Amino acid sequence: MSNPGRDGLVRPLGSVLGGHAICCRGYDAQRKLFILRNSWGRDWGADGDCLVSFDDMASLLADGGEACFPLKGAAANKTLVHKLAALFGCR
Repeated sequence: MSNPGRDGLVRPLGSVLGGHAICCRGYDAQRKLFILRNSWGRDWGADGDCLVSFDDMASLLADGGEACFPLKGAAANKTLVHKLAALFGCR
C-alpha cells in the first residue's frame, strides 16, 4: 500500500509493513472510493493523496485496521455510525 498506481489507487497487497495513520478527507460514492491524504508530503501519490476502494477499506478494517473520526453530539454519532455500518455491512 505504499505506492499508488497511476490512477492514484492503492491496494492492500503484499506483506504487512506495520501501522501508519492516513487522513480520510473525502469519498466518491459513485466510484466507491475513499480519498486519503498521507503525511509524506505532496510528492507522494497524487499531490499527497491516494484512493482506496470501499471494498479494500472494508477488508483492511476487518483485518485489524482501525478508524477514528471526530463527532459532535450524540445525534451526529448515531447518524455516522449507522451510515458506516450500512456501508461496510456491520451491525
